[in-house]
Amino acid sequence: MEHVSHKCGISISNAWFSDLDFADDADLDYADFAERQETLASELQAMEEESSKFGLHISWSKTKVQNLGAGPDAQDLVVNGHTVDGVSEFIYLGSKQFSHANSSMECIQRIALAAGVMNDLDDVWR
Repeated sequence: MEHVSHKCGISISNAWFSDLDFADDADLDYADFAERQETLASELQAMEEESSKFGLHISWSKTKVQNLGAGPDAQDLVVNGHTVDGVSEFIYLGSKQFSHANSSMECIQRIALAAGVMNDLDDVWR
């Protein structure tokens, strides 16, 4: 990721974050998505080339592009003949990420999941 993410990232409180890695997931962040969308395809291609040196490959069917915050919705990208879908909502690490909304829908979903589990434990509580 270090070889690939040198052009992307965001600055928060004088700290620069260029990528977030979670298990087999990676999140590339761009401060200004509208201006960087053209370079995203080349960054994804570079990521594929670097990871393939270690026998790892991008799962293009699972790869998505999403604009979080202000700006236009993400458009589909074509990277080396593979289409990367532009989405307005996406489940990432168990949380639903919306492009133009706050987290209230996520909170409602989590409360509903917890209520369902508590309901399933009704026999245990008796």
